[in-house]
Amino acid sequence: MNVSLDQAIEIHAKALKHRFGNRATLLAEERARHCATQGDDEGCAYVSDMVPSLQKLGPKGERLGRCRPMLNGAHGIFGTPDGDILLAEVNPSRLTRLRLQPSRP
Repeated sequence: MNVSLDQAIEIHAKALKHRFGNRATLLAEERARHCATQGDDEGCAYVSDMVPSLQKLGPKGERLGRCRPMLNGAHGIFGTPDGDILLAEVNPSRLTRLRLQPSRP
């Protein structure tokens, strides 16, 4: 799944809407250069931003989850074949690895 920059801005604006109202789209556009996206085989998208947060969105754009896995926001995101997510941070310069946990029965 590929997510365009315009789609990432729209996703980020939806996340900001509850807090910033009509200013959400403008703020999302200003922060767009700091967003990163990654898709998976199930049609979901992972979007990182400078809030900092990581959101998981379903195939229809619905938010399935949100967390704060990094200190300052990820400028790069990559999904491994095993389902792990790697987030590249700039300051401090490091890589955060989120491991996929097995499903509970």
